[in-house]
Amino acid sequence: MLKIAILSGSSRPDSQSGKVATYLQQQLQQRGEQACVLDLAVTPLPLWPAGPAEHWPAMQAQLVEADALVVIAPEWHGMACPAVKNFFLYASKAELAHKPALLVGVSSGIGGAYPISELRASGYKNCRLCYLPEHLIIRQVEQVLNAGTALVNELGLTGTKYGCGIAACGQAKKRWRQRCAVPTWMPSSCATARSGRASRSASACPSHFSR
Repeated sequence: MLKIAILSGSSRPDSQSGKVATYLQQQLQQRGEQACVLDLAVTPLPLWPAGPAEHWPAMQAQLVEADALVVIAPEWHGMACPAVKNFFLYASKAELAHKPALLVGVSSGIGGAYPISELRASGYKNCRLCYLPEHLIIRQVEQVLNAGTALVNELGLTGTKYGCGIAACGQAKKRWRQRCAVPTWMPSSCATARSGRASRSASACPSHFSR
């Protein structure tokens, strides 16, 4: 049985990241694993290196005992939020060295990739954490993983997780097509050229628009 620590990286009370952390904890426990949530909103760490950190000793002990880590990083203004970055100033190789870690990006829109890219570039260096090649991105997070809510989409499917996901992707595709559309004021010769570019652009649109 593995012991897995789940870091909820948001400093906001009742955050969407905390909701995702609770969901992942339940999924792991159903599979027979031990999982604990380290919520940086419930047990905040002061901005390093300012003063003693009241919650760090208990958090440190849980990290030492953990076999693996899940890092949930919400995207704030296209970046990993400050609480996650501050956490990695506290955590060192003494707690995290050579342990596998899964990155989870969280976005209220169709983003979520930027904090993953940022942490892959810098969040492992001194603590020697080993990020898995795979990662998760939870998009439209306010519309998913909420108990008691269901959404019926245009395909006639009902479901909290998959229904909202399909609807969100459909809206994103529509916005992409609108951006590629030919304006009515454009001369016909330019419209023909642009139409060709739009077709090629639509075929090369980001993969999450087609999922």
